[in-house]
This record gives sequence, structure tokens and C-alpha cells, in this order.
Amino acid sequence: MFIMTSNRIGNEREISFSGGSIAVGPEGGIIAEASCEKEEILFITFDPAPAPNKMLTEKNRVLNDRIPDNYKEITGN
Repeated sequence: MFIMTSNRIGNEREISFSGGSIAVGPEGGIIAEASCEKEEILFITFDPAPAPNKMLTEKNRVLNDRIPDNYKEITGN
């Protein structure tokens, strides 16, 4: 599973944005990370083939570690 998060940088209406957008690969390695000090756009190329594999190790399947009961408060279910 790839994880991509984005964040802008600077200030707007008394809110400070810290930048640091990031792309992380299926094994947790950082593919790309934006600056926290200047505006920048990340362009990355990655192979999506490993994305369906949710096994980190033989005993660790990422999606099996979820605890849906913990999400009830934020999902309203």
C-alpha cells in the first residue's frame, strides 16, 4: 500500500501550514518528501505492481491489523 499525503506551506488566516508532503512505499520507505521551508511540487514515478500485496512479513498483513470498533467515533457507525 502506497501512502501519499500533501500539505501546503505558509500562513493563511492565522493558520500556519508546515509543508512536508510525503510519499511512502509499501514497505514504509520514503519515496519522496517535500521541503518544510519552501514551496515545492513533488513529481514521482513508482511501480504500482506491489500495491495489492498487504503482507509486510509472513505474520503481518497490514489490513488485518485494523480495529474497526476504534473508528466508530469518527465514522459515526
